[in-house]
Amino acid sequence: MSEVCQKCTFNITSTQQKIKCVRCSKRYHINCMNPTIGELQYLKDNKEKWQCLTCIESNTKLRNTGSSSYYVPDEIPASVDVDPNDGQLNTSTALAHIIGQLKTVLEVQSETTTSINLCHEKIDELNNNFKKLSDAVTACEKNIEALETKNVILQRENSEIKEKLNELEQYTRKNIFEVYGVPESPGENIAVVVQAVANSIGFKLERWMIDTTHRLRKNANRPDQARGIIIKFVRRLDKEEFMRLKRVKRELKVSDLGSDFRNLIKQDNYIYVNDSLTVTNKILLNKAREFKKQNNVKYLWIRNGKIFMRVNEQSRVYEIKSSNDLRDVH
Repeated sequence: MSEVCQKCTFNITSTQQKIKCVRCSKRYHINCMNPTIGELQYLKDNKEKWQCLTCIESNTKLRNTGSSSYYVPDEIPASVDVDPNDGQLNTSTALAHIIGQLKTVLEVQSETTTSINLCHEKIDELNNNFKKLSDAVTACEKNIEALETKNVILQRENSEIKEKLNELEQYTRKNIFEVYGVPESPGENIAVVVQAVANSIGFKLERWMIDTTHRLRKNANRPDQARGIIIKFVRRLDKEEFMRLKRVKRELKVSDLGSDFRNLIKQDNYIYVNDSLTVTNKILLNKAREFKKQNNVKYLWIRNGKIFMRVNEQSRVYEIKSSNDLRDVH
């Protein structure tokens, strides 16, 4: 029949250490009583028999056992570790048990140390990887900085190339000007129209002076407006003289073209004669006009394909080559 530990109420197997009270004969697991080495050694040296706490509390400290009497000292608790075979205290067994526990603790400590070392290795590996990434990021930042610097240089060079190309294109238009405001008529002869414009400003036009002349394309934004006329002179001197006389004439209307054009509508329309500008310069001219309105600039004009601006009679003359030049006008 299995014995039962009176403390934990679980069965005591043959492989488990146990202890028996010499008075009530009740048995306990040694581990349940949790003895100390000092308690074990004292009882063994004095050849005392072990009693459970219940029996000790129900009797006096000095007891008679029939053939002999023994004393259970106050400093020895009831729960002590003894030999399970006859109730005698077995210090060697207790020490072996403690040593086993120490070995277990040392094994756990060794495993913990190994784990900590492994963690340190992982941390070192992570630190190395982080340094590599940091170095890579630093290298990328340097490359980005170099690329940004190169990009700024390329943008500046690109702007300079565009500016030079625009200047070259504008130079090819040095003998060309455009006329706006002349109404169109069915079957018109553009050469006759150009001759009439020349006569109205006092320019003596010869046929050999004109390289080519024709109407421009329709303005999609102003479909009802008459198309402009482009005129290319053979010689620049003739073109500049034509433009000079136009500036002298200042205002030119359709009615100034002569009797051959009396049938044209809008006789009071103004006729404008301008240098032929590149697309870039036309956009720049529009920006300059807007700037002139918003900043009370008095003068804006074009001469030989170049745009000029002057705030008033006392201010200096500014040549506008780009929109950035408008910032300097004051």
